[in-house]
Amino acid sequence: MSFKAVIFDMDGVLIDSEPMQLSRQKEYLNFLGVSIPEIELLNMVGGNKKMYFKIISKYYLKEDNYKEYYKKYNQYYRNRPIDYSLLLNDGVVDLLEWLTNNNFRLALASSGAPDKIQNVLTQCNIKKYFELVVSGDMFEQSKQHPEIYNTVANKLRLKNSECIAIEDSYYGIEAAKRAKMYTLAKKEERFLFNQGSADIIFDSFNEVKQIII
Repeated sequence: MSFKAVIFDMDGVLIDSEPMQLSRQKEYLNFLGVSIPEIELLNMVGGNKKMYFKIISKYYLKEDNYKEYYKKYNQYYRNRPIDYSLLLNDGVVDLLEWLTNNNFRLALASSGAPDKIQNVLTQCNIKKYFELVVSGDMFEQSKQHPEIYNTVANKLRLKNSECIAIEDSYYGIEAAKRAKMYTLAKKEERFLFNQGSADIIFDSFNEVKQIII
């Protein structure tokens, strides 16, 4: 079956944000005087805020919900916003342009919060390429549950088998595979990601064109 749509993850795929996010999380935890084992911190990479807080709350008992924790986290970084345009991965714009010119429908399925997603798309000047943008905050179940991918396919009025998902983390890859989508994984060796269940692992976005054709 020919593919009709490509669904992108954001963090780690469109932008190389995960190292910075991990570094900022470590800095804030250090500010709070909270020590968390490195393996636990690495397990947070690729997840969402609820998942992060589930891990953090085992070691930090002063906040009882993730919203309050991240309200104070954002306050801590209020004078140091991230310039996402500096984190845009090489080859992303060229691939988005190529897919658009070849009549693929494009969607974004990110675990990130809606305001962050809009900041990324605006700062990187890539909002125009996406027909549909969906945030994990809209769902009860987060990746690795397939709900977000099933929803995107439904909104596009396509079969899941007509969609390609591009992910990097174990959580995202599992979500896409459980939705029975053909799944590409951007190779990532800096964290503990198990990418083995992806259909193809690629190094460069230039490779994706040849994979899809």
